Amino acid sequence: MQLAGAPRPVTLALPGSRQAPDPVAVDAACAVPGHLPSWLPHIERALFDHYAPCLDAFRRGDIDESEGDFPLISSPPEVWQHVKIVFVTIAPIDDVTVTELGYETAWDIEHTLGARFDGAAFVELNGSVGEP
Repeated sequence: MQLAGAPRPVTLALPGSRQAPDPVAVDAACAVPGHLPSWLPHIERALFDHYAPCLDAFRRGDIDESEGDFPLISSPPEVWQHVKIVFVTIAPIDDVTVTELGYETAWDIEHTLGARFDGAAFVELNGSVGEP
């Protein structure tokens, strides 16, 4: 899937059968580019909120600096310089079709973070998701 602002296409995972992907998931995937402008403020805020305790740990010396430069970010819009989208997954969770955008970050290299949406509504930032 090619998303505006992404330097390359990202993996898109959809549920379905051997014959075809689930039509609800296909519709949700097709809606992603239209939703993205309204999703981005929620994602950047959630990523910045996730960053804050990592910054505290860095300042305490709890993060090994040999793993690379730790970014110093002072506002939510600055997160975009330090993240990379790696996948989009559409999947049912508790009977709701959820869209999840997976991000790798410069401040939490051990986890891929998943921004989850139910239609246009932000659900959560999941702190540890696997790439499909």
